[in-house]
Amino acid sequence: MRQRLHAVLVARGYHVREVWASPAHFGVPNQRTRYFLLASRVGELQAPPPPPIAALLLDPATLEKACAMGIPLEPPHEHILERYGAAMDLVCRTSRRSTCFTKNYSRYIKGTGSVVCEAVDPGVALPDHEDKCLEVLRPLKPRFFAPREVANLHGFPAEFAFPKEVSRKKQYELLGNSLSVQVVAELLRYLLGGGARLA
Repeated sequence: MRQRLHAVLVARGYHVREVWASPAHFGVPNQRTRYFLLASRVGELQAPPPPPIAALLLDPATLEKACAMGIPLEPPHEHILERYGAAMDLVCRTSRRSTCFTKNYSRYIKGTGSVVCEAVDPGVALPDHEDKCLEVLRPLKPRFFAPREVANLHGFPAEFAFPKEVSRKKQYELLGNSLSVQVVAELLRYLLGGGARLA
């Protein structure tokens, strides 16, 4: 099917590009690589360097307000830290990368998205033994990203909000199944001749 679509587009005079693009390629500190097939006759895309994650995180007062509205942002339970701490992807406010957030974010640890450490830079070596992880992780004050912060990393506009009746779990599911708004915007800019460059 892919080859057939490609052949039809080429026969119609389009330059076809198959791209594996991630928000990180467009200056967003999040890794979420997806496949896109582009058909165009112009241009290429280039990536700016990503900003620190702090630019996309909520300030403490906004986080408290989110908690007051029934969206608790508790850190991972200590038994989770102890058992799965070594599998966590830890980032801090100065980090310039985060991993892909999936629909199972905050329900599972391994491979579902980064955990932000509020206290210090997580550039610490995590021990291999479960019984030592907790004592290393606890002072870092790890917490899950708020759904709004995940939406920020996906490039959703500031005015975007979920309806109040949508649970936190459902918000993570919906965000985990979404495309990066920033990536789609850049690819559309390229396709519509906005001068973007695709490397």
